[in-house]
Amino acid sequence: MQNTSHKPVSCLPARKLLFLLFFLFPVGVVVSIELFIPLALRDEVLGEVRSEIDPNTNELLAVDADVLDLLRPRLRPAAHSRLLQAVDQDTQMLSAAQAAELGLVLRIDEIEIVVRAEPSVEIEAPREVVFGVRRRPNPDLLTPVSPVSAFLNLRGVVENQIFVQNGDTENELPLGLGLEAAAARGPLSARASAVIESDPGENDPVELERALLRYDMPAQKIRIEGGTTDLPQSGLIGSRLVLGASVRSDPQLDPFTAR
Repeated sequence: MQNTSHKPVSCLPARKLLFLLFFLFPVGVVVSIELFIPLALRDEVLGEVRSEIDPNTNELLAVDADVLDLLRPRLRPAAHSRLLQAVDQDTQMLSAAQAAELGLVLRIDEIEIVVRAEPSVEIEAPREVVFGVRRRPNPDLLTPVSPVSAFLNLRGVVENQIFVQNGDTENELPLGLGLEAAAARGPLSARASAVIESDPGENDPVELERALLRYDMPAQKIRIEGGTTDLPQSGLIGSRLVLGASVRSDPQLDPFTAR
């Protein structure tokens, strides 16, 4: 087993240390150092990444290929494949310059790496808005404040209602506005949807389609939910489950994609 122990550099006098560095690395030679730096995307820390830094300019030269695993949920599959092909197979590092050419810009901002992606690379649902304030990381705490994700979705509703009266058939096409909103913080999420009818003769112009409160446990692939929701008519199952609760195994627990 190779002995990697060495005398701490701090034990050397300052003058000898500077002379040693000058002797080993003459002026004009680019020397890189490796550090573990937090990776942040839109004020959200995704994890720490092994990074290669130019100590003379503090410029980010390369990052570990693990950065693509952290960013994979946010990247288009084709863009992820192109970036993966740009990884140096010997060092398993991704050059920051090559990543920028492919649309993924990585730069150091204070003590973290900030990610900025071009439209051809980044994939984000336009209806989803992530807000929240993250505390500036310190040596004792690198965990961000859990952000609140929320969206409001609007849709037009057209229904074809057929009325039969005195042997005559009448068709009506009432218009409506569908509203769908959801919010999530950590494992807890809430979702509600309703339809506002434009039919002036409607007694109840606002129809609540569903209102659910969910608690997800991704590690166990379990979701606990309760509320009221419309269910399709089939056999003994009614059209509405009122204040029901269910526990089920679900491989997809994202409240914004699971329907």
